[in-house]
Amino acid sequence: MLLLLLSVLGSLSSLAQAQGDTNATNGADAQCPVNIPGFTHHGNCNLLCRRASWIDVLVFFLGNYVAHAATVVSRPSQSVLSNVFNIMIALLFPGGGVRNGVEAILTLAKFAPTDLQVAARAGALCTVIKRIPDDVPAPSASGTTEADRPAKGGGVEIEIQQTQGEHARDCGNNNIDLETPTPKAHEPGQEEVRSRTEPLPLVAAKIHGRCRLPDGYDLVEVPDTATFIDDDKAAQPALSRPQRLWRWATAMFRAKPEPRTTVCCSYNFIKILVSIAQLLFTISTLYRTRGDQLDLYGYAAFGLTVAPYAWISFINLLGNLMRPQYDTIFVVESTDLDELRKLIAKSDHQTKERFTVTGTVGRLTVPAQADVRRIYDTTPRNLKTLFLASFFIGVIPIVIVGGFSSFAPGQSALHQRVWTMTWLVLGFFIGIGVGPLAAHIEDRPMVNRTGLRGRLFKPGVLLGVLVAVGCAATAIGGFVVVAQMILDFGVCFELRNSDGGVTL
Repeated sequence: MLLLLLSVLGSLSSLAQAQGDTNATNGADAQCPVNIPGFTHHGNCNLLCRRASWIDVLVFFLGNYVAHAATVVSRPSQSVLSNVFNIMIALLFPGGGVRNGVEAILTLAKFAPTDLQVAARAGALCTVIKRIPDDVPAPSASGTTEADRPAKGGGVEIEIQQTQGEHARDCGNNNIDLETPTPKAHEPGQEEVRSRTEPLPLVAAKIHGRCRLPDGYDLVEVPDTATFIDDDKAAQPALSRPQRLWRWATAMFRAKPEPRTTVCCSYNFIKILVSIAQLLFTISTLYRTRGDQLDLYGYAAFGLTVAPYAWISFINLLGNLMRPQYDTIFVVESTDLDELRKLIAKSDHQTKERFTVTGTVGRLTVPAQADVRRIYDTTPRNLKTLFLASFFIGVIPIVIVGGFSSFAPGQSALHQRVWTMTWLVLGFFIGIGVGPLAAHIEDRPMVNRTGLRGRLFKPGVLLGVLVAVGCAATAIGGFVVVAQMILDFGVCFELRNSDGGVTL
C-alpha cells in the first residue's frame, strides 16, 4: 500500500510537467497541415491523437497483458485452480509464463518416436510405486529391500491387514465413499480408519480409467526417458535426406502403420491461434510506440511494457507446438502394481472392490522402473537446466526495451521509470522462481509431490507464496503508472496520404 501511495503522489507531481509538455506539443502541432479541435499530433504530423478514456485503458490491458498471459501452456490434465494460478503468475510476473513455455519446449515431446514416449515426455504417464518408510534401508537396484518382502507364513495377510487399517488413497476424481470396514475380531490392535476426504474438482487431476490405491502406494509421473515393453518403432527403410524431408512433408496424405499402443492427445490450436494473433497485435503496439512517446517517457514508455507479454506468447506458441495436450493422465503397468494386485487378490471381496487400477496403456521396462524408483527417492536433476534456459530466454524482453529506447530516460518522471523497470526486472526474476508454485496447489501425481496435503505448509512453498504476494505490488504499481501514461498521452491513429487527401 505504501508503494501505491508513493505512485499516486508521484503522479500528482508530474501533472505540472505534463502540462508544460502539452503546451510545447501544441506549438509543434500548429505547423501540421491537418489540425482538428480536440486532437493532437504528439510531434508527428502523420499521427492524430485523442484523449484516452478508461475504456481505452481497459482495452489496452486486456489486449496486451491479459490475453498474452492466457496463452500460457498447461500440463496434462491440469486442474482448473492450478491453470488460473498459472495465468495470474504470468500476468503479474511474466517470467513465470516464459518458464512454463520453456519447460514445454525442453520436453521435445513432438519428436519422440512412439505415442507412449510422446506422452512420457509430456508428463502424461504415471505409474504405481510402493512407498518406502523412512526407517527402511535404501532400495537395491531392483527397487526392493528385505523389509519390503513379506515374511513367510502369513506375511501377505499381515500386509493386507495393515493396508486396510490405514486410509485409502484415491488417485482419480471419483466421489466414492472410502469407508473402511470394521476390523475383524481376530485383528487386535488394528486402527479404525475414517473415510478419506475427496479432492475438490478445482484441484484434482483426472486419471484415465479407475485408479484407487491403498495407503503405502503412490502414483507418480514416469521420467521423460522411460521406455516401454513392446513399444518399438517400426523399422523404416534407409532414406536420403531429401527423401526423409519429402516423407515428412507428405505424412498426412499417406496411411500410417498401426502403432502398437495409441495414446490420445491433441494440440491446443485455439491457444496457438490466439498466440499468433496476440503476437501480431503486440508487434503493432510496439511499432506504434513512436511520435513523441519515446521522447516523453523514454524506456518507461507504456508501449514498451508489452514486450515481456509478447515474448510470453511467442515462447508458449513454441511450447504448444512441442508438447501436445492431454485431457487425462494415463497409468502404465509396473512390478509394484503387480505386487499390489497379488495382495488384493488374496483379500476379501470388499477390499477387491475398493482398491483397483484399470485402464492402463502400457508397461514399463525393468530399467525404466529402476529410474522411477531412483527419481522418486531423489530430487529431479533437470531443474538447473530449466532455470538456466528460462534465464537466458527470459532476458530477451529487457534487450527489446533497450533496443527501442537505448535506455534513455526521456522526459519521464522518476516514479514512472522506477515502477516500470522494477516491474520489468522483478517480473522476470521473481516469475522464474514462483512459476512452479502452481504444482503445489494441485492434487497431482508428480515426482516428489504425491499429494495435496502437506504441500502448502512446506517452508519453501510458504516462502515462495510470501515473496509472490509481496512482489505483486510492483506489478500493480506498474499497471497504475501505465494507466496514468495512457490517460495523459491519449490514443493515436495514423494519417495516410491518399490522392492528395488525408485518411485515417
